[in-house]
Amino acid sequence: MRMSGFFGTCLESYLRNHGVETLVMAGVASNGAVLATALEALSRDLYTIVVRDATIGTTEDLHMASLNIIGAENLIDTASVCDIWQKKEKE
Repeated sequence: MRMSGFFGTCLESYLRNHGVETLVMAGVASNGAVLATALEALSRDLYTIVVRDATIGTTEDLHMASLNIIGAENLIDTASVCDIWQKKEKE
């Protein structure tokens, strides 16, 4: 079983064709598909942010381990995402 949203899909070509350079990710399997997709997106040079309070793992320990693997520099909370998007709308 492949967990990444990139495996066997046209996701990367879709993102590139639409000029997407940043992924903001959330999901219900931080230790599964979210982790796999985030790591693959990072390895494909996409700026990747995981919304830490909009993800959950199968256990709290696995969730926290997954966030640690993704790295603090690639994590944000929902309030910060909303603030950033509101500022962008005003530009």
